[in-house]
Amino acid sequence: SLPERALKDTDKWTFTITSSTEGAPLPDPAAVQNTGSAFTFGNITFTIGTDEFEDTGIVTGDRLRVTFRRNGNTEYCDEMPFEPSFGYVPVGEPVIFNGSSGYMDIGLNMKSFIDTCLPQILDCPDPGEFKVTIEKIGGNI
Repeated sequence: SLPERALKDTDKWTFTITSSTEGAPLPDPAAVQNTGSAFTFGNITFTIGTDEFEDTGIVTGDRLRVTFRRNGNTEYCDEMPFEPSFGYVPVGEPVIFNGSSGYMDIGLNMKSFIDTCLPQILDCPDPGEFKVTIEKIGGNI
């Protein structure tokens, strides 16, 4: 599904998690760690492409609040930067970055984001049930 988001002038966007293979069905949650589709190396890939994300006006170093909701319940909420890669944040810290699939990813430096922050997503038959909101909360740090 396409991201639900406001125009470039706003600081808040909502979208869903996707398979990194366009149009492919999401993998069986039991096999998801090995498929590299929606989840790769414990990271989560979003439905928003890297070019599209950069069009929002968010730039490298901006502070973001990322919230995952499912059925109206907040499953995860934390602040993190948008950086080129993991090496820009301390070990174990979250980061939003341009994924190798051409879509935006969220991950932890040298740890599994899924195992550490959102293990319940593996029990969900459709990760698209999780709605993700990214809100810009601070300028370049």
